[in-house]
Amino acid sequence: MKKINFLFLMLLLFSCKKEETKIDFGYSYFGLQEGRYVIYDGMYITHDKNLVPAHDTTFYKLKTLVGKDYVDNSGRTAKEFTRFLWNESTQTWELKDLYTAIIDGGKAELVEENQRRIKLVFAVAEDKTWNENAYNTQEKIQCSYQSIGIPRTLNGIDFDSTVAVLKGDFFTFYDHERHYELYAKDVGMIKKYYQDLRILGEDSTVIEKGIEEFLTLTDFGIE
Repeated sequence: MKKINFLFLMLLLFSCKKEETKIDFGYSYFGLQEGRYVIYDGMYITHDKNLVPAHDTTFYKLKTLVGKDYVDNSGRTAKEFTRFLWNESTQTWELKDLYTAIIDGGKAELVEENQRRIKLVFAVAEDKTWNENAYNTQEKIQCSYQSIGIPRTLNGIDFDSTVAVLKGDFFTFYDHERHYELYAKDVGMIKKYYQDLRILGEDSTVIEKGIEEFLTLTDFGIE
C-alpha cells in the first residue's frame, strides 16, 4: 500500500511540474482562427506642400477575415486572409485583397501582394528582434516587442492580454517617424499607428511631405 501511495505521489508531482513548465509561445496573438473577423476604423493622410490640397485625409472602414486552409507556393498549409472595404453607398463589404497568413518556423507571416512579411516571432519576449522584410527585397524594418501581456481597453472593448510591436521610432527637427502595431490574444492586430513625416525646418510645425495611417479596432468575432 505504501509503495502504491508513493508512486501515486510521484506521478502527481511530475504532472504538476509539467504544468508549471508549460510555455505560452504567444501564437494566439496572431488570431489565426478560421472565421475570425476584425473590423477597423481607418484614416489615411497624405502630405505634400507642392500639391493642392497639400493635406488630404481619407476615412474608411476595413474588415479582415481569416479563411480556409490554403497551400502556398512553398507547399505549406496557410490560411486565406481576406480584406474588405465598406461601401457606404451600397452598405456592403467589398473585396479589396486576398492574402495568406501562416505560423511556421516560429514566425507569423502575412503574404501581401506576393511580399512575405514577418509580423510576429515566437516565443513572444522582450529580447526578440527581427526584420519584417527578411523574406522580400524591400527596405529593412527592424521590429521588437514592448509591453507584453498588458491589459488594454480600446473603443470600450477590454482585452486581457496585448503586446506592442515597435517598428520605427525616430524623431529629429526635420523627420518624424513612429510606427507600431498592437496585438491582442485570440484576436490579432487591434491597432496600427504609422507616421512618416518631413518637417520644413527646426522651428516649424509645417509638414512638407509624408504619410500617416491609423487603424483602430471597432469590432471582432467569429462568422
